[in-house]
Amino acid sequence: ESRRALAATFKEEANGKFAAGSFGEAQELYSKALSLLLHVMQQKKHQSTLSSSATIDDEEEEDDDDCIHMMAMLYANRAAAHVRLRQHDSCVRDCSEAIRLDPTYIKAFMRRAKSLIDVGKFEEAYRGIANGCQKNPTNSTLAAELIRVREIRDHMALGLRQLEEGEFAVARASFGTVLRETKSNRVVVAAAKAEVGLGLTDRAMRLSLQVIRADSTYAEGYEVRALCMLMNGELDNAVKLFREALRLDPDCHGAKVALKKCRTMQTSLKEARQKVFHRDFAGAVTLFTFIIDSCQPFPSKSNLYCMLFTERAEAHLRLKQYERALSDAAKALYGRNDLPSAWIVKAHAYRGLGRDEDAFSELSVLMETWGAGNDAIRKAYERADFEVRKKKRPDYYKLFGVPSIASEMEIKKQYKVRAKDLHPDRFSGGSFTDAQRKEAEENFKSLGEGLEVLCDDFKRQLYDEGYDREAIQERVAAAQRAAHRSQGDYHRGHHG
Repeated sequence: ESRRALAATFKEEANGKFAAGSFGEAQELYSKALSLLLHVMQQKKHQSTLSSSATIDDEEEEDDDDCIHMMAMLYANRAAAHVRLRQHDSCVRDCSEAIRLDPTYIKAFMRRAKSLIDVGKFEEAYRGIANGCQKNPTNSTLAAELIRVREIRDHMALGLRQLEEGEFAVARASFGTVLRETKSNRVVVAAAKAEVGLGLTDRAMRLSLQVIRADSTYAEGYEVRALCMLMNGELDNAVKLFREALRLDPDCHGAKVALKKCRTMQTSLKEARQKVFHRDFAGAVTLFTFIIDSCQPFPSKSNLYCMLFTERAEAHLRLKQYERALSDAAKALYGRNDLPSAWIVKAHAYRGLGRDEDAFSELSVLMETWGAGNDAIRKAYERADFEVRKKKRPDYYKLFGVPSIASEMEIKKQYKVRAKDLHPDRFSGGSFTDAQRKEAEENFKSLGEGLEVLCDDFKRQLYDEGYDREAIQERVAAAQRAAHRSQGDYHRGHHG
């Protein structure tokens, strides 16, 4: 009786420690209480063996039942402390012992299932709850838990199949359902792999960090984080993390395969960039193509995908393979629309193809959003605008019928000839259509504008550089303002 009383005292103390968050101390006290009760039960068994009486009175049997029930409770309570200390195997053992002692102890079934789910043993958790339902067929709590655990198990199995088949979007949804029920490392890693498969590495990085913080020895946590680094194009960091995963688990097959691929990619990418540096662009294209082909399939949303296609596009551009450069830049921008380098390649490719209007149209959209804050995009937009306006401006030399090296005197002389030919009065008769008269008026007007531009050295220089009349006027006005300021500064300094 004294041992049983002391065990009850230890149990109450342990409950207090557990409530205070001192789970290690609670474990020790539950263990002491169990040790005392085990000793009591062993003594009773020994005395029963020695006793000649074959009968046990009701009071003694009730005492034994109370002792067994208290032991079952202690095992279940110690299991709860094991869970808080992430000692899931110990929790499962203690819950199983509690169930052996008292098959009606529902809390032990529930706690064991939770611990098995937390370590990703969904089938075992389901079988355990199913066994509890068989032993307690009228218990509604176990019946509801059986449905819940079955759904977790089935969604997890479905998600893993989808992941294996490359159906990452639906796998992500399946794992999301499971994650609402458990934060098991196995589920979190699987969810992170689905994110990586979609090229969405930001969330995958957070999930992998969650796993590593929960268990720094969990190899797959490092493996999936390494995959994120690989998808981000951080190959050196990816290699380090794959190696760490293999150090923790030499049999981690995924890390082995990915590490080999990553090393090959690392070497080839370095060689490709060296070829670009030495202006061997054809060789660089060959290597970039090898890298892209060797790591297929990989998600178009990943930084790696966008980086490789952008760099190959730049090599195509240097080879004046404008259509191929345009195609690769478009693939990169399909993955990520905010890559300035890919947009610049695309603009240059359009320029090479003489499609300045397309470059201007697309860059104009960017300038209305984030492009205005990027110097390279702004310059590309200004260049495209310049080229479009250059194409639209009148060809004054052609209009005058003189070469671009004509003197001012030759231009003025030819102006008189062309002015007579294009004067609107010549097109006033009924033999001319409205369209012909309108064209003559426009040409006559352009002739006057051309005379003004080509007979002014500064304006003619700007025209020869490609500026249209509007841009010429803007630069002339800017030059006049600058000259005015300069004169003002001189006078202030002179009289100061």
